[in-house]
Amino acid sequence: MKKFVLATLVLLIGIGGAQVGHAQTVNVIENQNNVRAQFKKYEFKSYPPSKYVGMTLIKVQKTSGGYIGWYV
Repeated sequence: MKKFVLATLVLLIGIGGAQVGHAQTVNVIENQNNVRAQFKKYEFKSYPPSKYVGMTLIKVQKTSGGYIGWYV
C-alpha cells in the first residue's frame, strides 16, 4: 500500500510540473516613450497558462492555429 501511495504521489508531482509543452515567441512589442511594462506575446497550440516564464497573462486571442497569449 505504501508503494502505491508513493507511486501515485510521484506521478501527480510529475504531471503537475509539465503543464506547458511548447510555446513560440511571435512578437515582442517595445513600449515607445514611457516604459512601465514590457509586453510579449507567445503562440500556443492549446489555451495559454495564466503564468508563463514568470509573466502574467493579460489577454488571449484565438487564431486558426491555436491561441496567442499576451503577457506582462
